[in-house]
Amino acid sequence: MLVFPGVLGASFIVGASHGEGELLIDGAKAGYYTTTSGSIGFQAGAQSQAVVYLLMTDKALNRVRSDNGWSVGASAGVAVADIGANGQITNNTANQEVIAFVMNNQGLQGGVSLEGAKISKERP
Repeated sequence: MLVFPGVLGASFIVGASHGEGELLIDGAKAGYYTTTSGSIGFQAGAQSQAVVYLLMTDKALNRVRSDNGWSVGASAGVAVADIGANGQITNNTANQEVIAFVMNNQGLQGGVSLEGAKISKERP
């Protein structure tokens, strides 16, 4: 899993976010990564959130470990966790190569898009 505990974002018409995190394999640190994204549109404000990517296949893990960086939605399809009314993850989400959870101070966020986020290896 890739864990980004503090992704900070700010926007006023144009927005940007950045965070640093770690790749964990079987609970052990396996590398350091950054996430960066930008957006344009009607928006204003600042926020901090945590983002966790669950790499569900060897293909997804190998892509993260071997590429110089990948973009969510371009080189990697990521399903943002869709939690049903019963509090469980839906089958559509559970069958994806990469599942992302986005959390803020209120808990798990729904309806969030990570499209265009760039994940880059920082150091081994």
